[in-house]
Order: sequence, then structure tokens, then C-alpha cells
Amino acid sequence: MKRFCAAFVLGFFFVSAFAVRPLSDQAQVSLLTCSPCNEAIYTKFGHTSIRVADSENNFDIVFNYGVFSFSQPRFIPRFIKGETDYELGISDTDFFLEIYRLRGSLVEEQVLNLTPEERERLWQALMENYEPENRYYRYNFVFDNCATRPYQMIESCCSSTVYWDIDSIETTYRTLFAEKLGYNTWSNFGVDILIGSLADKPIGLGKEKFFLPSYLKQSAQNAYIGEVEKRSLVKTNKRYPTMKGQESKLPFLVSPIGVCCFILLLVALLSFYEYKRNIHFKWIDSLLFFVAGFCGIIIFYLMFFSQHPLVAYNYNILWLNPLLIFLSVVVWWKPRRLLRIMHSFNLLFIVATFVLCATKTQVFHIAFLPLMTTLFLRSLLYMLEKKRV
Repeated sequence: MKRFCAAFVLGFFFVSAFAVRPLSDQAQVSLLTCSPCNEAIYTKFGHTSIRVADSENNFDIVFNYGVFSFSQPRFIPRFIKGETDYELGISDTDFFLEIYRLRGSLVEEQVLNLTPEERERLWQALMENYEPENRYYRYNFVFDNCATRPYQMIESCCSSTVYWDIDSIETTYRTLFAEKLGYNTWSNFGVDILIGSLADKPIGLGKEKFFLPSYLKQSAQNAYIGEVEKRSLVKTNKRYPTMKGQESKLPFLVSPIGVCCFILLLVALLSFYEYKRNIHFKWIDSLLFFVAGFCGIIIFYLMFFSQHPLVAYNYNILWLNPLLIFLSVVVWWKPRRLLRIMHSFNLLFIVATFVLCATKTQVFHIAFLPLMTTLFLRSLLYMLEKKRV
């Protein structure tokens, strides 16, 4: 969630006035879950915050662990490298709800069934967490984010163990990303390029899904506190609807699968024409291999320099090889032996990728297959042309 200046001004004065004031018996603590919307890729996953309302002390605020700013120095490079710091922010509840209403998000509130002592512990912990020296944390999309922080705070302040309602259905991080982004969308296409085989390891028998707000909300609904007393974690529910409609579905022809199939068809027709005419359109190879090599450089950087765990062991680097950028330049010269070696290795790497795909060592987006075939076809065409010379 973007930084809201008004919220921080409110938070600053609020801490000064209420930091040492205990909650009254009228206070309520709630889990707020905001449904996904289509403003930006990060909004497609939803959001979680903690609401503390105390009518006797005359305040109603939201603690939000999803605050960041694009204006931070080197934000994009640091985000890619996994060195982004998020922070805990405080905002007025009405302001918070209005922001998400305008975004098109349904906000669902789960009032927590906490004892006065548990509410007070959580309140004091949140206020301590908001201190300037404590409010910043190193963000990680699946292990430490706006949803994982609230449930950990709730757990730590309950007098007994919280037993969450775990559905125990195995899945993978890649599947969960596709569930939120949509499988045949450009955002999911890009994510599938960047994440590696670790995203295909089975999860779901524990709290791994709680990085997604919707799963945390679902699990909290039937959770209980204490093995003996079995006190329900959620006392009541409330919804704050939005008036905004949902985003229309992406037409197939401009979707990743549609566009990639068109690229394969176009390049196949041009390649057939080249083969029959015994000519070579070097610009096709230069363009295709440059784009593939550039993507490979990004994958290489993430694999070896990023702190994001899911980008390691990414076998997309085989068919999106960084060295293809060199091939995109060399194709304009005539070092036949070098070109033959590079095209041979490209064919070998793409075949290896198909094998990994078939063995499900890593799950590849189906739109990658026509692109792999396109690159394979161009290298194969070169080898066939050289045999005819």
C-alpha cells in the first residue's frame, strides 16, 4: 500500500497523545481483510491490517504493516534485490476504509474474541512496534509481509495457543500466484519468468498460505484459542462493500498465450520462406535473441544476487540464456564456426528445458512453450542452412 501522508500525520499526533493510555472495556480489536483490486500488481493479492477501536477513549485507528513509498532512494533496484524496507503505519479507520472503497476493494472485518488482558497486550505490542526504531522491517513477499505480521502479533498476545483452521490442501506458491493474478495474464507471465523451481515445492500443511490475506481471513474464521477452552478467535463479522466493478477479462488475442502463439506462427512462416529462398533475415535472429538474452540477464541477477528465496534455481535461464545477447550481435558477422557452436548449445539448452518441463522439475507457463519453440526453430534453421551451403 502506498504511503498516505495524512495517515502519518495522524499517527504522529496519536502516539503522542495515547501511547501510555490503556484500552477501556469498550475497546475492540479486529482483523481487516481487503479484497484484491486492479490498481497495480501488488494490489491483486489483497491486504490485511489490524483495527483498534475504543469509543470511551475516542479513537478508531488501523495499524497497517504494508506501508512503503516509491520515492525511497533506489526503490526499484532494492525491491528487485530483496532489500526493500516496509513499515508499520497508523491511519484513521474511516480514511483507510474510504481509500479501499475508492480502489474497488471489499473490506471484511473480523472482530476478535480477545480477553481484556489479550487486547491490552496486543495494543501495547502494536504501539511498541510503531516506535521509530521498531516500525521498519525487511519485507519479503511470502515470508514477512502485511498479512504475516498481523497474525504473528495476534498469536504472540493470546494467553493460549491459537489453533488456526488449516485446510491442509497441498498447493504451490506458483499456483497461489496464478490464482490471484490470473493464469493467462501478463502479470503472471512475468512472475513465472522470474520465479524458479522452489516456487513449485508443495506447501499448504501449515501456515505457508497466510502470506495471502484471503487465506488468513478464511483460517481465522474457524480458529480457536486454547486446546481446552476452545474460545473462538472471531466474535463477529462485518463487511464494507465497494461500488467499483471488476476488471474485464483480457481478450485471448492479446493475452500471453495468444501473443506467443502468434509470434511462433509468424516466425515459422518467415523461416519457411527463408529456407525456400535460401536467404537469411538476420534481424529476426537479432531481435529474438536480444530479448531472450536480456531476460536471461535479469534471471541471472535475481538467482545470484537477490535475497528473494523463490527466484533461486530458476531453470528459465536455460532457454533464456544471457549469452543469447552475444549471439544477437554475432549474427551480423560471419564467424560460422562460432555461430554453429552457439546455435548448437541453444538447441541443447532448449531440449533440456523441454525435458525439465516434462518431468515437472519446474512448472513453466504454457505461453513459454511457443517462445521456446520459436528460438529452437531459429537455431535449427541456421544449422540446416549451413548444411545446404
